[in-house]
Amino acid sequence: EMQPAKGRGFVALSFVSNVGRELAGIYSNTCSANAVRWLSEVQPLIAKALKLGQRKEDLGYDT
Repeated sequence: EMQPAKGRGFVALSFVSNVGRELAGIYSNTCSANAVRWLSEVQPLIAKALKLGQRKEDLGYDT
């Protein structure tokens, strides 16, 4: 998640390999309360269903 400031920010749900390579992702090119809420609801469900670890990364403001 990157919060809007000068830019629109973004919200992303990424699938990353054990060596840190991004394999796939779902993105919103605008950070909004709805996008953040959706991500916080869907991420644990996907992680549990696929038996994956999860983490949140806050990238601060889009400056």
